[in-house]
Amino acid sequence: MNSSVNKKKAFVTSAIFLLAVLIIGIGSEIFTSKYISNQKSKMRLAYQKRTESTQAQKKGVENESIYINAIDKVMSEKEYQDFKNGLSIIAVNSEVTINKISDAPVKNIKDYKENKIIIEAVATYDAFKRFKDRLAKLNYFINFDKETITRENPTSNKIKINAELHVIVFANKEAVLTQIKKK
Repeated sequence: MNSSVNKKKAFVTSAIFLLAVLIIGIGSEIFTSKYISNQKSKMRLAYQKRTESTQAQKKGVENESIYINAIDKVMSEKEYQDFKNGLSIIAVNSEVTINKISDAPVKNIKDYKENKIIIEAVATYDAFKRFKDRLAKLNYFINFDKETITRENPTSNKIKINAELHVIVFANKEAVLTQIKKK
């Protein structure tokens, strides 16, 4: 009888041991699964943040590029003076005769100035169109405003032009561009 009790005891002990090993195995499997899932979640979050950071950097570079292009289209004080001095050359090359160039009052807009140049000129319509086309090809914001065109005299093929050119000037243009390029 002792032998059968010992066999049953051994069987129960073995069953409990197997059950304990099974529970530990399942528990460790669950723990490992949760740990891996947590790692995947952290990796996904890190990847998402890195992607967002990269997109923000790209957006920043795009915005900076747009800003630089906008500043490039605005004249510095020196570029404005060079433009004003070269206006007669552009006119002569377009067969436009400028009779008078004068400055109108400057309008201050925050860090910028809107400079106005009043011109009185005589040309054929085609020559004046060439003049405006050449100004449009310059890489600056130049706007013709208050343009009045009349015939020079009733029998002439020439026109008289009175126009106001508006040019945006940014005094700190070079300093800002230098600062951006240092980044």
